[in-house]
Amino acid sequence: MFRHIAQHERLLHACLAIATIAALALGAGPVGASLISATTTNFSGQQWLTSVTVNRNEPTPSTFSGNSLIDVDVNHWHSTDSGSNALAVGGVDPGAGNRASLIDGDRAVNTGLVNPGEQPALSIAQQATVGPANSTLNGLGVTFAGGGLVNYPGDDVVVFVYSQTGIPDGFLVSRVDGTLGSLMIASGDYTTSFAGLTTGIINSTPTSLNAFESGGWTVSSTSHTQPVFGVAFDLDDLGYLPLEVVSGLFFTDAPGDQNVNFTLIRGLPLTVPEPATLSYFGLSVVGLISLRRTGRSRNFSTSCPSGHMNTLFGELS
Repeated sequence: MFRHIAQHERLLHACLAIATIAALALGAGPVGASLISATTTNFSGQQWLTSVTVNRNEPTPSTFSGNSLIDVDVNHWHSTDSGSNALAVGGVDPGAGNRASLIDGDRAVNTGLVNPGEQPALSIAQQATVGPANSTLNGLGVTFAGGGLVNYPGDDVVVFVYSQTGIPDGFLVSRVDGTLGSLMIASGDYTTSFAGLTTGIINSTPTSLNAFESGGWTVSSTSHTQPVFGVAFDLDDLGYLPLEVVSGLFFTDAPGDQNVNFTLIRGLPLTVPEPATLSYFGLSVVGLISLRRTGRSRNFSTSCPSGHMNTLFGELS
């Protein structure tokens, strides 16, 4: 029995290695940021994201529908800015307990949480304090729905920001998993935009996410029109390993930059296009043949455990 358990563990490790090699066969993600294009549709004044096209290091760009993107849940929101802190079409308050929905409850690129203030890249000690009651760390913290975001070759996260000056502001994104890592997105990294989107500006200084959800709400403007800019980035650039699962990230203003206005943050779903599929199955066959040559019990399976492979590759599309 113990011999079979050991064989199973060796097989699982081999499958994980094969899957990683298959992903690496597509090439490492590019350093920098890119978002080839995006489309929206009007939904009761909100401009809902309907598609994004990004670089995933494949022969052709990858296009994803808006409803296929991986949602986020806001788990941290703090700012010392006494001015505008939220964008809501018409200045309509989603209601106490639902205000984080301006980022995590819709796909609108003209609603959001804005002006988080500056915060240097998080230390490991600070990462452990991220949460809805935190009242010291400037920034916006999110977790990815569905068990996390898988680091696939190429772009993994798309971010949209509203610009009150007509020029997009940069931001800093940090890891929150107990490992140091951050990435600076500069104003010049944005690669797509929507002109003339209208929203409402809200004044509410969020000392914490909990306070923001329950505190006061003052409408500064019900109709403010400016462009929205989009960017995508690769989790490799924060030091994540291929196929590593990322539970969440932390966003804040870029040091020395103006206040950034986040309107939408989403993860890109994991897919295995044809080149990766061929690499994966070809390497799997080689790996399994090698394992069988070592000799094993006739009643021991030589296929990769499907549950673990589902964890790695998600629902293939």
